[in-house]
Amino acid sequence: MVNDRYKQELARIAADIGERQKLSYVYFSRRLGKRRHFLAGWGQPGFTETQHLTVNDQLDLAWQGPMSQTEAKTVIGSLSEIFEQLHESQDELTATREK
Repeated sequence: MVNDRYKQELARIAADIGERQKLSYVYFSRRLGKRRHFLAGWGQPGFTETQHLTVNDQLDLAWQGPMSQTEAKTVIGSLSEIFEQLHESQDELTATREK
């Protein structure tokens, strides 16, 4: 289960990416087999193609707008430390709840 703080931080990151890259829609999802589960996002979905990029083993980034895969990888690379901290805090919460 994903906690609210994690979702809020993902929404903040999505908004930052969307505003800086001039995108119409940005969201994060978790892969569940062949499906994706929406976690948090920013903007309004449109009728343009949605592009996807794997952030880490649990998280994907999706967007609509003029950002290439190369630009997206650069953005994700610059945020890798934040994603690692979020992932660790989520793991700690899960471990605490399982006790």
